[in-house]
Amino acid sequence: MLVSALMQTFRAVPLASPVQPGGLLDLAVMLLGTSLVLALKVAAPVLLAMLLATAALGMLQKTLPQCNILTVGLPARALLGLTLMGLSLAGLGYLIEKAMAIVGRQLSGIA
Repeated sequence: MLVSALMQTFRAVPLASPVQPGGLLDLAVMLLGTSLVLALKVAAPVLLAMLLATAALGMLQKTLPQCNILTVGLPARALLGLTLMGLSLAGLGYLIEKAMAIVGRQLSGIA
């Protein structure tokens, strides 16, 4: 699908031909916006878990000031982040498939 969309762009805008920047600029902005939304959807579970883990470790540091939270917190947050990223990879295929369908429609619209 991606290669087909790439080939359609070369049919729509042949190499070394004059280009009207208005339509392509709108398409580029739309594609960048779509990719930003996809990146936030992928990273949201890990970012939320990191926020909650930081808050929990901060409260633990306040209640136990003699305990060095930095030595425990860094590996715990790394393990939490890697675990959640691994678990969220199951839903990543669905998000990528949906995003590729949107990009395919957008690229076929310029032809």
